[in-house]
Amino acid sequence: MPMRMMSLRYILFVNSMRDYIFYIQNQLFLRISAFKVNDLIDELLLVYEDNLKIRDVNLTTSIDLSDNNQVIFTDLDRLKQILACLLSYCLKYTTASQLKLDIKSYTVSGIMYDSQR
Repeated sequence: MPMRMMSLRYILFVNSMRDYIFYIQNQLFLRISAFKVNDLIDELLLVYEDNLKIRDVNLTTSIDLSDNNQVIFTDLDRLKQILACLLSYCLKYTTASQLKLDIKSYTVSGIMYDSQR
């Protein structure tokens, strides 16, 4: 695995540990920013490209966001940590040759109701 990709995975791990310490100390804050979902997926695919090849696993992605808006607002580093952990787990325990990552947006319309009725 190229050194750059190994260092990116290591950075994701260190950031996860740092965030856990901040969480324990009640000092965890989100850094909300706007970014394109495709850019995030491309970066994660670069990081895990070698693992996917070694395990002979094909990763397909599907992005279905409301209004075809590919920009989302969230803490990019924390989302990377979550997706990296998910991909690592899936690669470690999958016996299939195909993984699919679906990204969808959900709204609360139709879920909320007036509890006074």
